[in-house]
Amino acid sequence: MVDSRPAIALEGVSVAFGGVHAVEDVSLELRQGEILGLIGPNGAGKTTALNLISGHERVTSGRVEVQGEDVTRWALHRRSRLGLARSYQTASIFGGLTVRENVLLAAQAAGDGHYRLLRGPPDSPDLRERSEAALAATGLEHQAGLDAANLSHGETRALEVAMLVATGARVLLLDEPAAGMAMDEIPRMVKTITSAQEHAGAAVLIVEHRMSLIFELCDRIAVLDRGRLIAIGRPREVARDAKVRSAYLGEAAVGA
Repeated sequence: MVDSRPAIALEGVSVAFGGVHAVEDVSLELRQGEILGLIGPNGAGKTTALNLISGHERVTSGRVEVQGEDVTRWALHRRSRLGLARSYQTASIFGGLTVRENVLLAAQAAGDGHYRLLRGPPDSPDLRERSEAALAATGLEHQAGLDAANLSHGETRALEVAMLVATGARVLLLDEPAAGMAMDEIPRMVKTITSAQEHAGAAVLIVEHRMSLIFELCDRIAVLDRGRLIAIGRPREVARDAKVRSAYLGEAAVGA
């Protein structure tokens, strides 16, 4: 049976800091199995929106649902048990461990057991199988034995995605996965995210400033400006929206 519930639903969500609305009355849905881009100028509220979904921030008003569950008042760790996982603008890996060990630890941390970093990652057939599948899905199988500290910047960002996939997450929140990348690294990141999404069957919400990545990768795009949702639709529709051009993209950025 196909799950018709949205992977994420925001209903009239707002959050204010010191009387200033970072996000104001935003309603949107991330559909099961889709990749939704969230774009907007600096300070538009994009990362704050991810924080509200993941549980790093609490809403001032409105409702947040993950996989059909009202998680508005849930702590971060409870939301993660619904299959929600997130990356951050700054890469977070263990440079002294191998690529494979990083992925193994992520897989194990998502379970109910305990681990100790000083003893290294666990060695169970199930965890190893999940980890190897995540490495293959993100194109890192040939770098699996390298120390993570020796990866290129693009490979490090791909490792972060592999670690999310290894947790078994069904909803991925990616915060600027292409940050700091050279232009020639962007196609690989597009392929990495696409392959990871297909492997996990996950819904993906991605915040990103690289428009080449967003327009190639996303099924739909949502646009925030000053905390408000001003447009949402397929890439071509959003690119032609007059409010979006005025607020963010500009004629030259989207062609026609």
